[in-house]
Amino acid sequence: MASQILEKIENISSFLLIGIPSRGVYLYKLLAKYLEELSGQQIENGCLDPTFYIDDLARVGTRFAQVTESPC
Repeated sequence: MASQILEKIENISSFLLIGIPSRGVYLYKLLAKYLEELSGQQIENGCLDPTFYIDDLARVGTRFAQVTESPC
């Protein structure tokens, strides 16, 4: 997946990788690591938690929201 992303993006320095808790955070950190290894550049990344914006809280229940982290 990392190599496919690098094939599609002309300027990796303008790329921002965002993960959504809980499994998306693990995925974006792993993907950022591989992108950095392949490109030799640091990949901007962050986390966005949509807990309070979902419409199925009654079905899935609530969990503690995580802090949104963004380099922007």
